[in-house]
Amino acid sequence: TNLRYDDHAEWDLSKLWGCTLDEMFIRIFKYYNSPEFAKVIPVDGSQKALKELSKKHSLHLITSRPFSIEKESHKWLNTFFPAVFNSTHHTNQISEEGFGKGTKKSVLCKQIHADLMIDDHIENVLDCADYEIKTMLFPAPWNRNYTTNHPFIQKISSWEDVSKSLI
Repeated sequence: TNLRYDDHAEWDLSKLWGCTLDEMFIRIFKYYNSPEFAKVIPVDGSQKALKELSKKHSLHLITSRPFSIEKESHKWLNTFFPAVFNSTHHTNQISEEGFGKGTKKSVLCKQIHADLMIDDHIENVLDCADYEIKTMLFPAPWNRNYTTNHPFIQKISSWEDVSKSLI
């Protein structure tokens, strides 16, 4: 593809790619099963920030990824974030069955008694904030134009911002 990260102004990749939802899921799962998926590197500053945060906070990872790639996800996390997360939860919201059929992140946040949720998808952030879970909206091209006065949403610009706020 000729698309760059900054071109992803839509979270819904079917709109960005000009394809059906079914084709979008085929492409996503083809990517999950490709060698490129295993080569993804962490976001700048995330390793340092999360390692420091894990010394003072209990960290739990909640991802929209499908159950079918849990093994690959754990391998990646153990490579880049060893001993950082107390638990890992896949919501299965992006799965072979389609989008949004899994557990909402807000449900898992409530189950694990999360004090804070950091995410780059505005719908996850809004859902958690509506349940009075503090959230940090991580910057991404698909949410760069989002503005809010919501008392439970804080926009951040980097992992350094997260560290400064919580350490």
